[in-house]
Amino acid sequence: EECFDGLDNNRNGVVDCDESLCQSQCTEGENIDECFDGLDNNRNGIVDCAESLCSLHCEEGEVLEECFDGIDNNRDGPIDCEESMCSDHCQEGEDIDECFDSLDNNRNGIIDCAESLCSLHCEEGEDPEECFDGVDNNRNDQTDCDESMCLNHCQEGDDIEECFDGLDNNHNALIDCAETLCILHCEEGEDEEECFDGLDNNRNDLIDCQEPQCGDFCQEGDREGECFDGLDNNRDGFIDCGDPQCDEICFEGDSHETHHECSDGEDNNRDGLWDCDDPGCAGIALCQEGDITDECFDLEDNNGDGLTDCADPGCLEVCQEGEDRDECFDNIDNNHNGLTDCDEVQCVDHCQEGENENECFDGVDNNRNDQTDCEESMCSDHCQEGEDIEECFDGIDNNRNGQIDCDEPECIEICHEGDFIGTTGHECADGVDNNRDGLTDCADPDCANYHLCIEGDELWECFDDIDNDGDGLVDCADSQCRGHCIEGDDPSECFDDQDNDQDGDFDCNDYSCAATCFEGDIEDECFDGIDNNENGLIDCADSLCANVCLEGNNVEECFDGIDNNRDGETDCEDPECQEYCNTDQVELDCFDNIDNDQDGQADCDDDQCSSACIEGDIEDECFDGIDNNEDGLTDCEDSRCAWICREGEEPWECSDLIDNDRDGDIDCDDSECQCFR
Repeated sequence: EECFDGLDNNRNGVVDCDESLCQSQCTEGENIDECFDGLDNNRNGIVDCAESLCSLHCEEGEVLEECFDGIDNNRDGPIDCEESMCSDHCQEGEDIDECFDSLDNNRNGIIDCAESLCSLHCEEGEDPEECFDGVDNNRNDQTDCDESMCLNHCQEGDDIEECFDGLDNNHNALIDCAETLCILHCEEGEDEEECFDGLDNNRNDLIDCQEPQCGDFCQEGDREGECFDGLDNNRDGFIDCGDPQCDEICFEGDSHETHHECSDGEDNNRDGLWDCDDPGCAGIALCQEGDITDECFDLEDNNGDGLTDCADPGCLEVCQEGEDRDECFDNIDNNHNGLTDCDEVQCVDHCQEGENENECFDGVDNNRNDQTDCEESMCSDHCQEGEDIEECFDGIDNNRNGQIDCDEPECIEICHEGDFIGTTGHECADGVDNNRDGLTDCADPDCANYHLCIEGDELWECFDDIDNDGDGLVDCADSQCRGHCIEGDDPSECFDDQDNDQDGDFDCNDYSCAATCFEGDIEDECFDGIDNNENGLIDCADSLCANVCLEGNNVEECFDGIDNNRDGETDCEDPECQEYCNTDQVELDCFDNIDNDQDGQADCDDDQCSSACIEGDIEDECFDGIDNNEDGLTDCEDSRCAWICREGEEPWECSDLIDNDRDGDIDCDDSECQCFR
């Protein structure tokens, strides 16, 4: 207690811990137990491990041996390698040198590369860079590519992607396809399957049969027996002789001038037929009697088929005079039967001009008798339109003189109802539409001058309630009674208090007197609020103003921007114009630069003109050099011609032997046909 009472108990001028005898009591930690007794043994306000002298005892692992002595040296619970301070000592491999010092640094019975933490250091090649750094990283006397673990990194081409990545993956200065191991990947066609897998295996933008190295696999018939093995060797959907590439092999007779296959005694195309018995040999000289004309008339069986001269099918063409038209006019007995030219039965058609109607209008002397077309007697029926009455009404220019039906002079009398002379007029009273114009008897203007068809020859005929001329119109309804039925032809009739036309209306009440009874401008009088004709009816109440008061008397009034009937509604706003403003009823001119139906769209911009404005509706319009729909674009410049101007729009267009888009290139020669060859 004297060492901590603040007194100089021995009066030597030294107090408490400054006193030498108090040193042991004033120093906590000299005794290890003081560092864990929970007491402030030196009474400096610091207890146990907080005391500087206890730090050595409280930190287990400061001394290596403490990590392996099986003692909880700092009395905190964890022992040896459980103690965090021992982690560095307990993990062998944190320092790479520990993996190669032959010591059990962490005393777990495992030495160097057998230690798990040393595996990364002991296996050279886990990191590709180790295979090219010139260092023996795992200290086994093997450097870089000599190390087995570096094999994958040192061989470019094991992975196909390495052959096309533009890198020198194995650091040997050879890139991609220049690398030996990449050769297999860079040559498409080494494996047959590569020629039909739809892939660009060697990445040269050529796929399957486009690749030259696939030629052998893609050509059926290049290898012996392929045209007879029952297989689709080139996988084009055609087998054996069904494949065009086998045509020459499957055709007995070959395509050479010698045709040795037709005389070699072998069934070259394996169809069960030999030499001349095979149809493939039918066209060659060896197998065809008649190849030389004289053979068909020499009484010899020249081709040994048992048939002589004209009995042999090979002589058919030679033995038939007239197959060639010129043979009918050459003065030669071409088939040796004793008959020459037009005496030959087969020349009959050629020698008679007019048997075929077209011969009468072709400008050719077909039978060579110096008479052409309609000069030929046998053409008379074809050259006269109207011989048959039906020809005057069939819509055809039968004699091809540019005049059709009733325009033909020979048809004038037939086309005139009431006979041509017009005296008897029997056709005007027979109940028949003789000229087929849809009008019968007096209803036909051709009968207008026939006396039975003239109503009103006498005044009383216009007021007898009888249809005197049989035109379906009675009395004043018939225009021919106009002179009798119109009150006001004489102005005095409008003021004589007489119903001169017997229509029930007198004087100014009669519409026929309108012009006489109106004062001034008739249009203004219908809107002036005055009963100008003193008939008791003012303005539009008067029937005489009906035409003026109705907007839409004609289509122009509905589109002139004027309120013609002065009812406050202009053009299509007026209900009376609905008939014309309904676009379905307005006849459009699609090329007049006018908005005919006033829907805001003119000509080809109007949907209703679509059919008229489509260039290409007729295929020839897309190649005639004319802007048919007047949209400023000609032929293939016009998008509406796109379907016609592109070859290959339909797959079959690339194999139909036709230049569909008329650009001079046919089928696969046209770039628009994506053909694989």
